[in-house]
Amino acid sequence: MFVDMRLRPPVAGWKNARLYSLQAFQSLAHPAYPRPKGAETHDMADVIAEMDDANIEWGVAMGRQSAGPLGSLANSELEERQ
Repeated sequence: MFVDMRLRPPVAGWKNARLYSLQAFQSLAHPAYPRPKGAETHDMADVIAEMDDANIEWGVAMGRQSAGPLGSLANSELEERQ
């Protein structure tokens, strides 16, 4: 069993942040590490499927108060059902 201690689900606060940006991904892209489907579709079902494929049983997502391109995410947004 594995735990993803930095899960970033596709919730509104992150969908438009640099984290989910195709341009940001391409600037760091490596052929051995393709862009995850969940980052493409912004669909939580795809994120869960990726976690299942990687044998990740739990994901920890924390609120984040950051300026600029990193995005900001209130804890209350994580409580909402997506």
